[in-house]
Amino acid sequence: MPRSLSWLDRIVPISRTVAESARSHYDRKELQRLFELQPRAAQQLMAALPNISIGRARLVEREALSDFLRRLNESENPGETFARIRAATGKAVRRQLREFSLQDYPASVDAPPRMMTINRGDLRVQFQTLEELAEAMLYWPPSSPVTWKGLQNDMSRS
Repeated sequence: MPRSLSWLDRIVPISRTVAESARSHYDRKELQRLFELQPRAAQQLMAALPNISIGRARLVEREALSDFLRRLNESENPGETFARIRAATGKAVRRQLREFSLQDYPASVDAPPRMMTINRGDLRVQFQTLEELAEAMLYWPPSSPVTWKGLQNDMSRS
């Protein structure tokens, strides 16, 4: 029988934290903080997940971590499922990073991304590439009374 994992009862809040995070990748220290683990246990958890190597650092993509947590949450026996995942071991991903953010930062109407300034009647986005513009636009709150369709209509009229 697999050893009991201390964080299994916290899968739902951990999943919610990962889903709401702006991070693109997690390092060992962040897994340690998120799962409330000791360094060695966090390193073993990271070894069970697909990871990316940057220099000497290993990083786990947010999507891979989210998928891992979803699989455990849907499983009838999460401990056994984790043992199977761990036995299969994570594979290093060999591709270039398209985006990389190791910091969580709030993004809402009250705290927009750094490149975006919002004042009454004025929205400014400073960007150098289309990717930066797209990143800023991703954080536009869906509950906002201003919609992109409305903005497009206003732009086409002027």
